[in-house]
Amino acid sequence: MFSAIKKRITDERGATLVLVALSMVALVSVAALAVDVGMLLTARSEAQRVADLSALAGAGALAQLPDNADLAREVAIRYAEMNDIRRDSAIVDEGDVQVDLAEGRVTVTVYRTSDRGNPVNTFFARVFGVNDADISAIAAAEAMDPGPDYGVVCPLPIAVPDRWLEQDGTWSDKNDTFDPPNDFYDVDATGYNETSIGDPVFLRQAGGGGGNMNQSWYYPWTPFADENAVIDGGGGGSNYRERFSGCMEGLYETGTVVYSEPGAMVGPTDKGFKDLYALDPTAYWNQSGGPAGCVARPSAVTETNVHGCVDGSPRVKAVPMFDPGMPPEIGRNELTITKVGSMFVEGKEGGDFFGRWLGTTGVVGKGESDPASGSIAKALRLVQ
Repeated sequence: MFSAIKKRITDERGATLVLVALSMVALVSVAALAVDVGMLLTARSEAQRVADLSALAGAGALAQLPDNADLAREVAIRYAEMNDIRRDSAIVDEGDVQVDLAEGRVTVTVYRTSDRGNPVNTFFARVFGVNDADISAIAAAEAMDPGPDYGVVCPLPIAVPDRWLEQDGTWSDKNDTFDPPNDFYDVDATGYNETSIGDPVFLRQAGGGGGNMNQSWYYPWTPFADENAVIDGGGGGSNYRERFSGCMEGLYETGTVVYSEPGAMVGPTDKGFKDLYALDPTAYWNQSGGPAGCVARPSAVTETNVHGCVDGSPRVKAVPMFDPGMPPEIGRNELTITKVGSMFVEGKEGGDFFGRWLGTTGVVGKGESDPASGSIAKALRLVQ
């Protein structure tokens, strides 16, 4: 009997099965932990994205109405609700949005926590008694005046005249022509300001170079480094059309010299605006029933290309302006950018394209100079 017991004790048959079973438990536990950790990291990234976009939206509203903290807070909250965290709508309360009017800064904190009643649920970790986890994210954005060493990226390939003062002291509109010395243009200050936000802008084919500049005339232009050195594909109708919905190379700022297109580009302009509209066909201008602004789906935000509308849309584009007393002559001639604004492209009315003037635009900095006060184009940037 003793020998039989000893044989059973020393018998190793089945030991591998036990080891495999124990190893499987460990492997499954590690895999389960990896799945939940990955899910929580994804949720944290989504929460950060919501915080970033919400803060940028709030700063965009603050740029349009610098003294309206309530609007900035409302827009930030509304923007957050348009986004999901793990397939659940993000919830941002009024206390989660801090508005600093002096700095033009909006700070947003996004919570998915047990205290809020919306923690992120786990999957496999429940086996170990961990049913949920808390996450949070914070972001701050500012609306700033882009200084003289800042310029815009991805502008429309058309330039428009800056506004001037008519003889009667009113700002020029689509029916006015520039008639100096009776009409006055300040080369050091744009005719657009915070009170211009939401004003309709009509764009018509230019009637030719020289005097009698009409406020609504637009000039197609090409990003030439000089008359012969072509950049970004050069001239031509197809290249010109692509620049409406695409993004031109380079940084365009006050003093940048580009070249006007030799032709009117009526067809490519029409198709280019249609291409741009098709990028976000559901966007519309909201003038009533809430804060004025373009209502749209969130659009991608990158470090160098931040859409400046309250709710963000690719139909918000930077627009170069020039001195109405110095339009380019017919043909391929120099056109100097004197100011930069932005507009929300609405559509077409008869033969005119039209949009809404905005107080914000996408900008990218290339210098360390102090911001210039009173610029119509505001930069939106994440600072936290």
